[in-house]
Amino acid sequence: YVNSKLTTPQSIPPLVDSNDNLTVSNHDKCNVLNDYFASVFTTDDGLLPVFVPRLSEEKSLDSVLLPFDKVFKALKSLPSNVPKLLMASPVFLTSLAPAIAFPLSLLYEMSMCTGHIPLVWKTAFVCLS
Repeated sequence: YVNSKLTTPQSIPPLVDSNDNLTVSNHDKCNVLNDYFASVFTTDDGLLPVFVPRLSEEKSLDSVLLPFDKVFKALKSLPSNVPKLLMASPVFLTSLAPAIAFPLSLLYEMSMCTGHIPLVWKTAFVCLS
């Protein structure tokens, strides 16, 4: 069942255009789909919607604390059967937890305080195993 859902159709079946004509060429099908999508989308007027704040101006987030013990606990609780993280196995990261938990907590807190997230943190290495 799953394999039948993973396969993609080889072509798009014939479509009916706005004049009730049957289209069979890829170019005509493309135009039919383009006309349809263009008709249902709105044009951007460049105006942003009004955003009503949910909190008063007095309330703010001054700091985000990620203490050593929380990072250490998260590292120690990594399951050993998950794929490699950051090119290192969870078992390896768990064994290094005493040495890397404090520097990681400092990095996370500095990132939160400055509002800067390193670009490499925004990327993902996806590995199918």
